[in-house]
Amino acid sequence: MQSAARIAVAAGALALSPSLVAAYDDAWHQASFWGGEYPNGFSVTGPTIVAARFEPDPETPASIECLLPEGAVYHPWNHDRVEADLLAFVSFTRKQPYTLDADLSLTVYTEEGDDVALDLATGETWTYLTYLGEGVFLMEYAGATYVGDQALFEVSSADGEAETHEWLRLICGNGESGWLLLDEIRTLPTIGEPNIVTYGEARDLGE
Repeated sequence: MQSAARIAVAAGALALSPSLVAAYDDAWHQASFWGGEYPNGFSVTGPTIVAARFEPDPETPASIECLLPEGAVYHPWNHDRVEADLLAFVSFTRKQPYTLDADLSLTVYTEEGDDVALDLATGETWTYLTYLGEGVFLMEYAGATYVGDQALFEVSSADGEAETHEWLRLICGNGESGWLLLDEIRTLPTIGEPNIVTYGEARDLGE
């Protein structure tokens, strides 16, 4: 199976969960992962207390006092901490329409990994849903969801700005639990880059 098709199979199982909160309506695509060849994440370089929320909704108050232990690395690839702290990585991406500037024939993949040949005409539209990795992304065309690649961007014009919110659900070091919005904490002085030791593996600092 080709690389894009393998990613399609993984994405298919994750993209089926219903929307968690009313703040993200049908204009947003929900995914149960953080996308990218090297997904985002962060390390905690000193004792840190942040404000978490009861649900992944930026409109609600951040009223939970959440201790992030020094040395902790929160990343999808830090499997020990994912298991210990019951981490969940959820992203919401605003759906972005694109219009074809030229005719294009290409092969895309279903979420089950099957290849589909598409012949797209100038002026037709497709919708960007979320980034996966290795240059491929989830898209919607004619009511169906596919995995597409960079060739679509090269002959398409966007309508609007891309926007993604990445949320982390965790059990905090003080026993509380809640949701953190990555953009709200990533610039704190005790928040650093994740400790990625090799592709697919991250560890807490000092391990």
